[in-house]
Amino acid sequence: MANLFQQKYGITVEYFAERGPGIGPRLSAERGAGLYAWDVVVTGTTTALNSLIPAECRLASGPALILPDVKDPEAMARRRT
Repeated sequence: MANLFQQKYGITVEYFAERGPGIGPRLSAERGAGLYAWDVVVTGTTTALNSLIPAECRLASGPALILPDVKDPEAMARRRT
């Protein structure tokens, strides 16, 4: 998946795979050290609710989205059909 993204957009992707219970402590430790090295975290609800949100390890992604079809809910609905 990372390779496809890199090919399409020309952006280098550094992929880090980790099980849910390991993401919260790692991200919290990095944030505590002043490191904001993660652009995207894809995780399940339990990890988000139990670890990331209480540790305030989340930012609104809306302002970072730049493609018009991603910002438009109607366009997203059309893509699903």
